[in-house]
Amino acid sequence: MSAPDKTPAGQAPASRPVTSKSPGSKPPTGKPLSWDDFRLINAIAERRTLPAAAAGLGLNHS
Repeated sequence: MSAPDKTPAGQAPASRPVTSKSPGSKPPTGKPLSWDDFRLINAIAERRTLPAAAAGLGLNHS
């Protein structure tokens, strides 16, 4: 038999704590995020392929 739920009726269980303090927080690598990295990821997401994203940003994908 499982342990009884200790949350009051009608209340959702507590979620895990948020570890990020702000959108500009350092990622797990310890390096700060750069806008160039964001631009590249955004271009890949929008254009669906690395060559198309590179062309859109005026970069060489190789």
